[in-house]
Amino acid sequence: MHLKDARYMKIIDKLKVISKNKNKEVLVKRYLLDCCEKSIRFRSSRVLPDNLSVARNYLRRRASSDKLFRALWLIEGEAFSTEDFFKPNIFLIKSKLRFYSEQKHISNDLLRIRISKGLTHLEAQEYLHELAYFIDQAFTCTWRIPEWFFNEKNEKFMCPRLFLRYFGSNTE
Repeated sequence: MHLKDARYMKIIDKLKVISKNKNKEVLVKRYLLDCCEKSIRFRSSRVLPDNLSVARNYLRRRASSDKLFRALWLIEGEAFSTEDFFKPNIFLIKSKLRFYSEQKHISNDLLRIRISKGLTHLEAQEYLHELAYFIDQAFTCTWRIPEWFFNEKNEKFMCPRLFLRYFGSNTE
């Protein structure tokens, strides 16, 4: 399926309807986590892959809610770090080593996105920022599906092929 076809699928609208069905809630959560997994190649830190396994184990009832909250906290922290990276002259209370490590990962992520997607530096910054918050939202949905807060910007991170595999083409 091509990206043009994916735009016409309107995955966001279909997921809104599907997520209201309590019997499909876990399926929606698994789908969102699998969409996050497809983005691992753009994240150079171990935060995403390590916490994907925690979130999946939580859905299988093999991890406690405390472990999931820790995973949510780490994912959200990575999203905040990505946002802070693009702000000039921000005062961060962190150890120099940790801050350097986060900057190095974000720089690597930007380079990966620029090369893979063929984007300019500013476009890659926007893409990485949106990706970090999409991952954060997907992990939040693992804990519970709140009122729907995904939007059209997030749809570019949702895989149409995975959607069809999970939900088929007859979803209304």
